[in-house]
Amino acid sequence: MSTLRTGVQFALALLVLGVIGGHASTSKAAQWHVESYGLDSNTCGSADPCRSISAAIQRASAGDVISVGPGIYGDLNQNGILGEPGEETGEIGFGCNCVVKVDKAVTIHSTQGAKVTRIDATSVSTGTNLTNGVHIMADNAVFGFRDKGFQITGASAYSVLVDTSYVKISGNVAIGDGNGYWADAPNNQLDWDVALVTGNGFLITEDNNTVTNSIASGGRDIGFTLSRGSVRSGPSGVVLTNDVSIGNQQGFNILGNATLTGISAVGNLIYGIALRTGSNVTVANSNIYANGTLAPACGIDNQSGLSTTITNSFWGAAAGPGTGSANGICNDDTSTTVVPSVAATPFRFRLDR
Repeated sequence: MSTLRTGVQFALALLVLGVIGGHASTSKAAQWHVESYGLDSNTCGSADPCRSISAAIQRASAGDVISVGPGIYGDLNQNGILGEPGEETGEIGFGCNCVVKVDKAVTIHSTQGAKVTRIDATSVSTGTNLTNGVHIMADNAVFGFRDKGFQITGASAYSVLVDTSYVKISGNVAIGDGNGYWADAPNNQLDWDVALVTGNGFLITEDNNTVTNSIASGGRDIGFTLSRGSVRSGPSGVVLTNDVSIGNQQGFNILGNATLTGISAVGNLIYGIALRTGSNVTVANSNIYANGTLAPACGIDNQSGLSTTITNSFWGAAAGPGTGSANGICNDDTSTTVVPSVAATPFRFRLDR
């Protein structure tokens, strides 16, 4: 009897393991492959890759991984029309208004990095079409890793627009006459991204977003903006860490509540950091110098109406703000800026991308 019972228990155990194993195998992320020598009629396997990122997204399910090889993706023949053989199938003038639409919770990364993997929006961003390069429309999507991101060029709106949550953006480079990155939903992470654009580098309009180790350089607008625009309020819980704004019109323009740690506002034409009405901000361990060549040399332009504390930061001189050639502090009549400590030497930029 005991032998029979043992046999039944063993059979049941095998059945349970089979069920568990079956679930594990069906839930395992599938791998999809895209190469510039591929064909969209292929299966997107490693041996027969697809040509477009869009084709892989169409085949993928939530949780899957899409690997993209070096090359150019977008409107391949530059005629301003998407969806022709091998091209991305984004929507211009409607829908996502983008070259690549990410509408599933997939992970998309390049295999060899942004220097050799480009999504080009130039030809479809002409005329009245303000077009995004990549529009992420699914929670929990991942776009790029450090050293495995994308170069997005020519987008007249934003290179990367995120209007959903729990998205991770990393390792990308935005280039062109438009804007860089827009987080228009809460709880997203941007990391190791670069904006070499003439518009805004990074725009954060919703709560609890983080931007770390990222660079905005050389724009005619603002490096990092926290604002909800016309409603004249800003997001809360935003964290900016080790970010660099260099050579922009303004470095950091903040309307909202944020923590800035290890940031660098250097060589911006007007202000290093501008704090708008009601902004509750702390700054620590940062570089704030060489700003204001087109205006009074204000490292901080404080219009918050509150007291702002800036600790252990380098202003351009060992003695602190407003000494010699160092950036100063510009407070309006209702605002104060407290500097309990300063750094005697500048902090090293994090440029190891």
